Amino acid sequence: MDVPVSGPGEMSDLLRLTELAEKLGGLDSREGEHFRLVAGQLSSLAETVASAGTQLERHGEILSALDGLDEQVLALAGAVAALSEGDGEDGKQAPYRPAAAARWWALRGDERDQAIADLRAWIRDIYVPGYGHLAAALPPCWTEHDLILYGLDVVSQLWMTLYLTPRRSMASLAGQAEFQTRILPLYVAQMLAEANGCEHAPRRGRQP
Repeated sequence: MDVPVSGPGEMSDLLRLTELAEKLGGLDSREGEHFRLVAGQLSSLAETVASAGTQLERHGEILSALDGLDEQVLALAGAVAALSEGDGEDGKQAPYRPAAAARWWALRGDERDQAIADLRAWIRDIYVPGYGHLAAALPPCWTEHDLILYGLDVVSQLWMTLYLTPRRSMASLAGQAEFQTRILPLYVAQMLAEANGCEHAPRRGRQP
């Protein structure tokens, strides 16, 4: 449709109106695009919030399930300890518990004599009757050597731990085999090397 123009002034006004209309159209297009972008971002944010809410609910369920777990663990540990170690009640033999390590570097007088007497009893009742040539190699002056006392202390306690346990397991059986074939012979060699040519040689001749 043609719009009659009466003069240059009206033509200028018409051009300005046309330019303004084009700018408004471009602004509407840009604002529409911005609106779509903002709407998409809001939708994504809503999904993120919903997902976070679901995770928080799951975390709450997990925390609720963990409530009191420490007490349950302690109770279970106590039950396992009771089953594995026993308490000697109802006629059941409790496993042997190793004695505290003797402090040979500090023992003097009666305390040292008692610690040596405990080793002597094990040597007399277990070691000599059961370990043949290994026991025969024990130097008669073994009480005079702290290194030998350390070794006998370990060997005797290890033997009692392995052999005074009521139930034999695959682990304890493997431990017994290791003790017989590797550990004890090494200790015997160590004790022999310690007493070889020592100052107590003239006193050898007593039996342990």
